[in-house]
Amino acid sequence: MKRNILLRTNFLVCFVIVLGFFFSALMGYRASQGVFRKDVEQVTDLTSDGIYHQIDSVFVKPIHISLTMANDTLLRELLAGESANLDNGAYTLQIQNYLNAYQEKYGYESVFLASAETGRYYHYNGLDRILTPDEPEDQWFFGNTDRTEDYFIVLDNDQVDQADNAVTVFINAFLRDRDGRLLGMVGVGLRVEHMQALFRSYEDAYDLRVYLVSGGGTLELSTDRTGYEGTDFFQDRSYPELRSDILDARERRSFWHGSDQGSCYLVTEFVPNLNWFLIVEKDTTAIEKELTGQLLQEGAVILVVIALVLAVTTSVIRSYDRQLLRMAASQEDSHRSMFQKATEQLYENIYE
Repeated sequence: MKRNILLRTNFLVCFVIVLGFFFSALMGYRASQGVFRKDVEQVTDLTSDGIYHQIDSVFVKPIHISLTMANDTLLRELLAGESANLDNGAYTLQIQNYLNAYQEKYGYESVFLASAETGRYYHYNGLDRILTPDEPEDQWFFGNTDRTEDYFIVLDNDQVDQADNAVTVFINAFLRDRDGRLLGMVGVGLRVEHMQALFRSYEDAYDLRVYLVSGGGTLELSTDRTGYEGTDFFQDRSYPELRSDILDARERRSFWHGSDQGSCYLVTEFVPNLNWFLIVEKDTTAIEKELTGQLLQEGAVILVVIALVLAVTTSVIRSYDRQLLRMAASQEDSHRSMFQKATEQLYENIYE
């Protein structure tokens, strides 16, 4: 009977403690997670805004320059007379000087003109090479001659002499005559390390990752990769199911995503000037594990507290039981003594 009372008492005490600690820890965990998620969202959203405007400012100038050259009447007339000056060194020098003037003024690593009629590729250093349709490296030109937009951007290696095949972002503007006939392509090129350095500065400052992804899902640019490798961005990510949600949207979107591979917060935005998607990814796996670890530590503290409370409760109850037994025994001895005295007195009275 006494053992059952002790078990029930211990169970009741444990239940109250566990219930109190459980709700306290759960509320603390949810509060911490809510603050953490809010901070992640604010930092990532603001960082995405900053990177978006930086990218836009970096590319708007070369795009404007490429379109200016493509609409230059002098260049149109110069390229229209190319077939009559194929062996004229002064003609080639004139085009070179034109391109070199833009290079000296703006400092771009590449300023070029590609002729649709002859395939000649002019650089600010002079006539570099002849483009041919059967050359895979020249498909950036021949594979895009039927496009209708004013310009397009491609990430490729720079084949110009002394460029060491450096991966470059080229802005290719279409040069057309008054009738809309394609005369060639003109534009400028920027080395990708400039953009990678920009991405790296944000990643180091805010512990996140920045990507530029094409409409087809190809990773065009990150701190350690370029579109030259032709890597499918979603192939190595933990959220391949978000592919259509990201690539089909033209407005800014954000996602919380969790899986067995980890958890993260994503902000995606379409960059019209590039026709690419900016994706900013904040990996929250480590912080989520830290919060879970804190919850487990609180659980371990609860177990220690319960063990101590059980030990104290059991000790107190047993001590109380021993005191009750001693009091009961003392009372019984007292009653026995009183009864004995009364009995003796009775016998003495009877005897008398």
